[in-house]
Amino acid sequence: MALIGIDVGGTGAKAVAYAYDGTVLKYAYKEYTMKNPEPGAYMFDPRELRETVDSIVREVVIGCGEEVVGIGCTTFGESFVCFDGDDNIMCDSIMYFDTRGEDSIKEFSAIWQPEKTLEAYGFQAPNRISSLVKMHVMNKADPGFFSRVKKIRMLPDFVLSGYGGGHMCDDSIASTTGCYNYNTGEWIPEMLKWAGVDPAIMPKIVPIGSIIGEAGGGGAAWAGAGGAGSTGSTGSGAGGGAGGASGGGWVTGGLGAMRGAKLVPCGHDHTAASLGVGMCRAGQMMNEIGTVDIMMMLIGEDDLPKLEAMAQSGGRRPMRPRRHVTRGNYVMGAGGGGLTGGAILKWFRDHFGLYEKAECARDGLSFYAEYDKKIPAEPTNLIVLPQFGTGAPGRNQIGGILNMTMATTNEQIYRAFMECQSYAVYTGFKRVNENMRKVDDIIALGGGANSAEYMQIRSDVFNVPIKTTMTEQGGTYGSAMLAGVAAGIWGSIEEAIDATVRINQVFEPNPANHAYYMEMYEKYMKVQSAVNDALYPLS
Repeated sequence: MALIGIDVGGTGAKAVAYAYDGTVLKYAYKEYTMKNPEPGAYMFDPRELRETVDSIVREVVIGCGEEVVGIGCTTFGESFVCFDGDDNIMCDSIMYFDTRGEDSIKEFSAIWQPEKTLEAYGFQAPNRISSLVKMHVMNKADPGFFSRVKKIRMLPDFVLSGYGGGHMCDDSIASTTGCYNYNTGEWIPEMLKWAGVDPAIMPKIVPIGSIIGEAGGGGAAWAGAGGAGSTGSTGSGAGGGAGGASGGGWVTGGLGAMRGAKLVPCGHDHTAASLGVGMCRAGQMMNEIGTVDIMMMLIGEDDLPKLEAMAQSGGRRPMRPRRHVTRGNYVMGAGGGGLTGGAILKWFRDHFGLYEKAECARDGLSFYAEYDKKIPAEPTNLIVLPQFGTGAPGRNQIGGILNMTMATTNEQIYRAFMECQSYAVYTGFKRVNENMRKVDDIIALGGGANSAEYMQIRSDVFNVPIKTTMTEQGGTYGSAMLAGVAAGIWGSIEEAIDATVRINQVFEPNPANHAYYMEMYEKYMKVQSAVNDALYPLS
């Protein structure tokens, strides 16, 4: 018996088949294409995403050699897929870190005052990455577009619909849209209508971890006998292969091992990842270093007044933390490094490391693992502003590499990317650590957590131990555990965590490096402020 976890990230998708004790039976990963048609615009083709996910799910189902009893899916938030009346995909989807929407936010704020919105709906206002803002941007570009849209799917239910999942969205993903009422757990009709969207085309909201169908069920839309991406009846390539509507083609035929598996939406990728690394108690902190580099913290009811006090001291009230899957807990963002994160190392690979990238591709090696062996052991004096063109939700930010000389090497620049990305995340950690509760250790995950060099740098900057778990892919494992709970393997997510999550390695901070990094951090903050205020001043 096996459980499958799917994790769709901003640059690629992963699928992993697990045994009940957490043993990896089969892993698959595949990148998909991000489009950048103009400055600030970032898109992806849902058809390509669909083909990518389908190919890796096929690979792990065949490769694990076990019957699959549950499939959980987690994704990044905000992005959505539009369908017409024949269930054809209508257009590319906007990536969450797309920078358009400032005018939409101003229009929204003129109608809904933050304090009243917080009281009525539980959050202040959507920001630039919110789904609602993207909908408004699309509606302004084509005022008649949403009148032709008959169904909007958020990404987890889009993926699971291919195997028989219903038109349902879990509350964790719904909370990323900017039109979700935290107080009632429903969509906010008046905000959707403002963006030109009929609330009736939105998915039904269900609790994270709910069963929304079974593999091979009558709702299977694109896992047809013709294969993912085959052309539908309109010739658009969006309608699924022949047999898709009849029950899932290869799911029920060639890959019958999936038939009847519970289909479970597992929320925002950070929430699923927190479960995969064992976060179930207030005070635990996670640093996910994937495409986005972000800190997440679990807090309890008694921490909410501290959060409010922090917000008042900072001059801005927070968006209400999302309820966590574990009882009595909330998950809150404790800071992040903008919307580049691990993508900045990919940028380095594709611009500075082309020769090594080609060598590693030829030899079947990981570029990142091999390049880690080349970086200097000592801290650098370089300052990198790591927000390369995507910025942060509240402002446009610019990237840069400063303090270079003719002797600066690629290897030093690569290490500096790790150091300064750590500075970017440290700002949020520092505030929470000093004002909320003392953080004794951090659980790291994502691609960055596979690098011992990167984890040591991060421990030295934060001055706390950094732990990694035996589960390398927190998002897929958290999804698999939620699917296992839904399928009755465990009685609760806490039981699943206690039974399976194990610590792999602990990185202790180097006091001398921490002292040096704090000097560099102060310089980094001054440079960041000066450069961005000059080029992209806040209005």
